[in-house]
Amino acid sequence: MRDVHKSLARLTLTIIMAFLLWGQEGKQPPSTPPAVKAPPATPDTAKKTTPKPRSIFSPWFSVKHLEAEIAFRKTLFPEKAQSGVEREILGHPELENYREAYLYWLRQRSFPYDTINWSAYLHAFTQQALMLRATFRLPPHVAGVAPPQPPTWEFLGPTQLPVPYRQYYGEGFNSGRVNGIAIDPKDSKIIYLAAAGGGLWRTVDKGQTWTPLSDTDQWDNTKVSSVAIDSTNSQTVYVGTGDFDGGAGVYGFGIMKTTNGGQVWTNIARRELKGFSVRRILIDPDDPTVITAAAGRNPDSIGRLVRSDDGGKTWRVIPMSGISGAADADWEDVKCGLKDTSGERYCYAVGASDGGQVLRTSDKGLHWVKLHPPLSPNLQKSLAIATSPTTPGTLYLLSGTDRIVLKSVNDGDSWSNITGNLPPGPSNNNNWGQSEYDFFIESSRRPDTGQDVIYVGLVDLLASWDGGESWTSVGLINEDDKAHIHSDQHCLAVNSGNPNEVLLGNDGGAYVLTFKPSQNQWTFDTSLNAQLGLTQFYSIAADPTGNAIVLGGAQDNATPIALGDFSKWSNIGGGDGGYVLINPAKPDVQYATAQYLTIYQTSKSWRDADENDITFTQVVNKKKVLWLGDPVSFVAPVALDPNDPDVLYAGTNYLWRRDATGNWEPHLGSQMLAEKSPASAANDQRDALSVIAVAPSDSNTIYTGSQMGQLWMTNNKGKTWKQVSSVLSGLPHYSITSIAVHPTDARTFIVGLSGTSKAGQDHPGHVWKCTSTTSSLRCQKLVGASMGMLPNIPVNRIVIDPESPDKLYYVATDVGVFMSKDGGMTWGDATKPLGLPNVQVNDLKLIPGTGYLLAATFGRGAWRIKDLSTASLKPRPMPPASNTQGASAAKPK
Repeated sequence: MRDVHKSLARLTLTIIMAFLLWGQEGKQPPSTPPAVKAPPATPDTAKKTTPKPRSIFSPWFSVKHLEAEIAFRKTLFPEKAQSGVEREILGHPELENYREAYLYWLRQRSFPYDTINWSAYLHAFTQQALMLRATFRLPPHVAGVAPPQPPTWEFLGPTQLPVPYRQYYGEGFNSGRVNGIAIDPKDSKIIYLAAAGGGLWRTVDKGQTWTPLSDTDQWDNTKVSSVAIDSTNSQTVYVGTGDFDGGAGVYGFGIMKTTNGGQVWTNIARRELKGFSVRRILIDPDDPTVITAAAGRNPDSIGRLVRSDDGGKTWRVIPMSGISGAADADWEDVKCGLKDTSGERYCYAVGASDGGQVLRTSDKGLHWVKLHPPLSPNLQKSLAIATSPTTPGTLYLLSGTDRIVLKSVNDGDSWSNITGNLPPGPSNNNNWGQSEYDFFIESSRRPDTGQDVIYVGLVDLLASWDGGESWTSVGLINEDDKAHIHSDQHCLAVNSGNPNEVLLGNDGGAYVLTFKPSQNQWTFDTSLNAQLGLTQFYSIAADPTGNAIVLGGAQDNATPIALGDFSKWSNIGGGDGGYVLINPAKPDVQYATAQYLTIYQTSKSWRDADENDITFTQVVNKKKVLWLGDPVSFVAPVALDPNDPDVLYAGTNYLWRRDATGNWEPHLGSQMLAEKSPASAANDQRDALSVIAVAPSDSNTIYTGSQMGQLWMTNNKGKTWKQVSSVLSGLPHYSITSIAVHPTDARTFIVGLSGTSKAGQDHPGHVWKCTSTTSSLRCQKLVGASMGMLPNIPVNRIVIDPESPDKLYYVATDVGVFMSKDGGMTWGDATKPLGLPNVQVNDLKLIPGTGYLLAATFGRGAWRIKDLSTASLKPRPMPPASNTQGASAAKPK
């Protein structure tokens, strides 16, 4: 049939019509757009009907949908018991936790609704750019004396972070999630890396040192999905913004472009791609001015396939209405194949939709045709494509929905299933279990035999060294003592100068893999992660005595800790780290938690393998039951009594107390402190505590807040309770994320709320100051106004500075850190103006007596700043006008 395509003699109307009638594989006549290859002709394609576009209902945007998907997953891979009982998911809990971690994040920001009002984030970015900024007034300069440097945020780490154990973590060092990676074709020591929450990074020495390039004012935020280097001029680099794999499309602000290796950036395609995540960028191999980008996961709109033919100056959205049989999709991948003997080259784009979209072009994206691989009509939510580096016309297609790998040797006209013995992974096909989150397919050339080496990234990294005839696990992530890499794979780049060497990006960072053809094996190098600061922290704690001991709970990377040396960290616990605590009176006594309130304690700062699991456990009918079967949050709260730090509190949907002797007292006051749920509700869908606060001036006064907005207090140490989150209190009904109690007045406290309200409406405010009496609670919001207004965005933590507890507050939000010096009437930005990237900040800790404020970021590790209380809030200078190419206005420093 390929001779038909090559011979003009056969390209007659009669033969074409015959092919259409018999439903065989036909080629388009010369009257069609030049060199566009048709799909296999069928009656449907002959009619040239276009399916009606519809939005893709992604579980990343709906609490109910994600809950249903998690419930369905449990029927496929059942736990030995539900949350709060014995949570051992057929081995280790790390394997299935991304959905639950994301659900925890999504619930907070959606409640009391099913979805997030993403427009709140767009408004917050705008407000942040306009508001007052924190600055420091320096003393007059003295001649001959070096001028003092103003305080700035200081990165603490983790660096050189070892794995806590080998299974699911691999070997060597871990960092954080990497979405995209690219190798300079002229110098393989130069690598660009796109991190989920940490921005764009560059190394010029193959990962021994790294430099973040996206911390400048030209970048709206630090969520990036992809990176591509121009092979004809490696100084030109394109970066796709947003976090496609993580589901956070709204953070996307187009594509960033540099023509000088990252020194200066221009924002392009902002109008076409704002609010979309750009998962892959293709620079045409024959004409580097032609750029195609695959984007999607906007909560309100279907994805976009966009093209530029002038290096990104102008863009057009490729309309599916002009492609027979095609439909709109969330576009996930775009690749080009080799030229054939006639000099023709085909490129491909794939996207998520019902039945999936697989398109082909032979004229650099001017015209496309739809291909028809044997995919199910189901929602194909994870498609990826790779082309052979050895054979024109050969390509590979990955379907996460159908759990198959397909191969074509005729440019996609027909396909064969080569899934074969592809390792299903632990627990019966668990490699495919998160394929809408971790999925890719790439290929390299095997120099000794000329065959394709195919790499498939799912939970594990899988490979075929013979073009798909056989498969093997490369990462061995499920093996207790053999795992080489972290679980959850996202991207892979081949070294063009050495096809045996590839760079891998996953939830643990970046890895160099080298294929040994003589042994059909790989070697691994994790040194790239040693200095890469991408850890996603939920919480942070520090030694108040100033001994530089800092620990924090991290998403999918256990609990990193620095024991006096910020250049070298250790890792304790396991799974997803949660709340962490250090006893201020006995700093060697520390606590770490993992998902669903597993608690570890040490009395020796984790030295000498001193780690005790103190989770409350009973044996019922020969099964371990945790916390009496109570529902608990994915990241569940613990707290120490500041007046008696030997006393530990833990929160399920009740409050628990552990005394100095190690005995647990359950269900204080027998009072449920969370919203009651129907008996039919799954344990992990019920309300549970999200925060516990013991008054610094009175151990009898304790406040608790829940995920569904329940606020309770006790003034007798838990014997009796009073719900204070009533309509009369004035406190709006949103998820409670923080409670900061006044240091000398136990009846005054500040509440931090999450949530984003309904679409088209404004949230009533995320920071509220409350005063309780014996009979009532009165709350007023502290949001400021005009340039001093706090961005109306979820607040994750509030800190009251004891130096001026009625005026000086710090808040951690989804877009950075802010401060007030007048009791919340005016707010200023203490993020980028003081050197902290615009990253989600989950926790703040003020270390008494040191002047240090610590920040736990979700994607850039741990930071600190000294004497922030002395900063002033000043207006920002006016920014320059936007450039004419669609770039965002350069924001003031």
